[in-house]
Amino acid sequence: MSRIWPMPIILVAILSSGAGCSLHGRQAANNDVRSLWNPMGNAKAVYKEPEEVVEEEFNAKKVTDTVTLKLKYAQWMEETGNLAEAKINYTQVLKENSKNIDAILGNARVELASKDVSAAEKGFRRALKVDSSSAQAYSGLGQCQSEKKEWAAAAESLAKASTGLPEDKSIRHQLGIALVHTGNLQAAQLQFTQSVGAAAGHYNIALILKDEGRVREAEEQLVMALRKDPSLKEAAHWLSELRNTPSPEASARLAAPAPIQPQIVQTAYHNYGAIGTTTIEPAVYVAESASAPAAPAGGHSAVQGVAQK
Repeated sequence: MSRIWPMPIILVAILSSGAGCSLHGRQAANNDVRSLWNPMGNAKAVYKEPEEVVEEEFNAKKVTDTVTLKLKYAQWMEETGNLAEAKINYTQVLKENSKNIDAILGNARVELASKDVSAAEKGFRRALKVDSSSAQAYSGLGQCQSEKKEWAAAAESLAKASTGLPEDKSIRHQLGIALVHTGNLQAAQLQFTQSVGAAAGHYNIALILKDEGRVREAEEQLVMALRKDPSLKEAAHWLSELRNTPSPEASARLAAPAPIQPQIVQTAYHNYGAIGTTTIEPAVYVAESASAPAAPAGGHSAVQGVAQK
């Protein structure tokens, strides 16, 4: 049997339930700017306390590899011509690592650039004890031997250097000079051809022979230079001078122009050789129309000369 509830009780129950729902809905919607319960209100920003950010204390990075840093600085100083500073830093590297071959070579290069040939030679020999195949050490040793006019030994050292650095035209040029002084003109011409060109090679050989008083052989080399390149005016000029000079002694005393050398472009430091010229561009040439400057009386000087295609 169903119970009949009085109408007032039913209304009270409905209103009480609705009021509770309305209150909850209004509270939930108060933060909604689009809510019908808050049509004119501004949006309420929800503020949160910022999270605590702990910044890690900055510590400057300590340089751990001081040897490499000093070595790079020494190489930079050498490259810019500050030989005194370069020597100081190379020496410091060697105090920490006596077998650092880069520092040994660098120190020897500085000695050679400072004209202390004896100290430089000791340095390059020391480098060879660390690395018996070092082309840079052989190149530097060959230059020291050339300075002392030990031509046979210089040719041997420079040949080993050229084997290790076949693209280095400066080494080939130095080897060519040493070979002329040993009397091996054919081998010298090969090295000159690969560094400055065939005609310039004969011309360079002629200059060395002239200084040694071997005038007839010098004339022959100048003739061959003109056959290879008739536009080589320097060769024609000196051929005429030699033929018009009465004696070989007088010919040898003639002030000759500079020999033709490879124009070297240094492309990187780390492998630039005994005097800073190992890493070079393969394309080396000399301008045919340029004229070589006259050297001081008594022989030819080693400065940039004519370039030959």
